[in-house]
Amino acid sequence: MGWGVKSGSLALLLGMLALTACRPDAAASSPTKSKKTGRTATAAISIEGAYPVIKVTDGDTVELLIEGKKVKVRLIGVNTPETKHPDKPVEVYGPESSMFMRNLLLGESVYVEYDSQGAGVRDRYDRTLAFLYRAPDSLFVNYELVRQGYAKVYRAVEFRYRADFEAAEARAIEAKRGMWGQEDSIPPTERSAKGKKSRIKVRDEN
Repeated sequence: MGWGVKSGSLALLLGMLALTACRPDAAASSPTKSKKTGRTATAAISIEGAYPVIKVTDGDTVELLIEGKKVKVRLIGVNTPETKHPDKPVEVYGPESSMFMRNLLLGESVYVEYDSQGAGVRDRYDRTLAFLYRAPDSLFVNYELVRQGYAKVYRAVEFRYRADFEAAEARAIEAKRGMWGQEDSIPPTERSAKGKKSRIKVRDEN
């Protein structure tokens, strides 16, 4: 499900996250080296939280309790198959993606990172856009969905860490993880030449 935005590199060290998470409004602007890529970046990163997850709507949307208010959050950079759309059928691997998210986050708390210079802060449905990190282990939830094959990379807009997400997706396709183990989900360039069209339509419009 795409996020319909109005308006890099995975450079956040998990160790840095653990330190900044103790200070909800802290910002880290010193160069950090990615454990995933070995690259270094100097982008300022602000981490907030940890906030309780009170609902998992589907594979890429959750509700958090932030300062006493329910806030619907759409995960940046990922797109999972539809399960809740009123005008679309349940798509291939949608239920599995939703269950994976429930197992990861329901009853947990998360740290929140925004990407105001890339994806933006809100989408056209007024959902908050964010990267989420599970507390207290700092698991990067958006990235994990792609790495495990439960989500495709959302390519309609630029966002921080996009290159790393795309590399993780390529590895998931090669290893046939998650949805990529379903022939209908494999991109035509990766599929044996049978001329079979994909029936999984993970759209970008919502």
